[in-house]
Amino acid sequence: MALINTSFALLLGSDSNEGAFSIRAVKGGFCFSGRMDRGKSQYDALVGVCRDGGCEVWYVGGGKDDFSYSVERIGDRCLALITTISEGDMDLSLVLFDEKGARVVRHFKGSGDEMGWYLRRVKGGFLLVGGVREDDWDILVVRLDEELNPVWSLRLGTEAQEYAYSAVEEGDVYYVVGRTDLGGDWDAFVLVLSRDGNVRTSYRTGTSAKDYLRYIGLVGRRPFAVGRSELRDESDILVLDVMGGKALLIDGGGFDYGRVFAVSDRGVLIAGDSYRGADPDGFVILAGEDFTPLRGWSVGGEDVESIRFITKEALIAGYSYSFSLNNDMVLGRFDPSCSPFVREKRFNTREVKLHTLEYPLRITTHKLREAKSSLTTGRVELDKRDVCRAQE
Repeated sequence: MALINTSFALLLGSDSNEGAFSIRAVKGGFCFSGRMDRGKSQYDALVGVCRDGGCEVWYVGGGKDDFSYSVERIGDRCLALITTISEGDMDLSLVLFDEKGARVVRHFKGSGDEMGWYLRRVKGGFLLVGGVREDDWDILVVRLDEELNPVWSLRLGTEAQEYAYSAVEEGDVYYVVGRTDLGGDWDAFVLVLSRDGNVRTSYRTGTSAKDYLRYIGLVGRRPFAVGRSELRDESDILVLDVMGGKALLIDGGGFDYGRVFAVSDRGVLIAGDSYRGADPDGFVILAGEDFTPLRGWSVGGEDVESIRFITKEALIAGYSYSFSLNNDMVLGRFDPSCSPFVREKRFNTREVKLHTLEYPLRITTHKLREAKSSLTTGRVELDKRDVCRAQE
């Protein structure tokens, strides 16, 4: 499967639904992770590498639902965080892969359902965040060393539902963001943890609407988070300056959802979804360091599209329903000249006042044990279409 070095490469499954949720640059190309519909409401995780003119894709599955929302790089290879129910409840697996193959290198079981949302490289290893459920969902934060062994694992929760979506390291602390319905409606939360797993700060924040924080990253050394603020049938992209407490709403004229941002050499790249009517498109915004939009684009065809991740190199991962009867992965480098799949889109901004609320958490050690995995891996053959060239 040759990768054409233009704007996008669209990987197509002939009889399955595929979606890509994360992407990272590697030498000569990129690696990605996502999932593939295997029929009978069963998904397998997908991992793949595209570089030097070719792509190799692998499934990771155990006969029941398996998926991957996050991937990180380890040298010239990549590491995917897998959530699997192959052992009867939700467990966590780590899969190391390159174009030669994929293998499960760690499989962890806990006392309930463990869901992994995000894996972030930190000094001395990795930070894994997501959720853990016994009676209700709580926040799960796991620190791994370079050999992928747990250094510490925390369960943080209340009597409500909460889970973490993203984390970032700055100095000697980790910032973790997500959402909770402790107040009866969804609020965003921010946690600040020390490297040894002590909670330094925890608070809820939001408007009178439903508020979510989906991703946190750094602009310089300053942490910012993006998500959405949802009021009735309207939703705007929510941007939070975590240290300064200031917040911004970015409105694209529809139901807008900020999923991720990355700092490029041209500015801040924000990506996500925007609904206008029944069929959402993805979007990409080029913004200044204060997150004020400079230019914006809608990304999509005649049906449903979503952009789920973007990197500083402007690599995007997502999915499209516009080019086949099934759901296809959209992967490659974003290029505004890819017309008509990419169209100019206007975004407006306004400041918003957030209410900061107490967030008293029960904090316990969550024991994870390493177990034998029943997951298997195998090569997946996918067709490829260049989106821009296909529409010329």
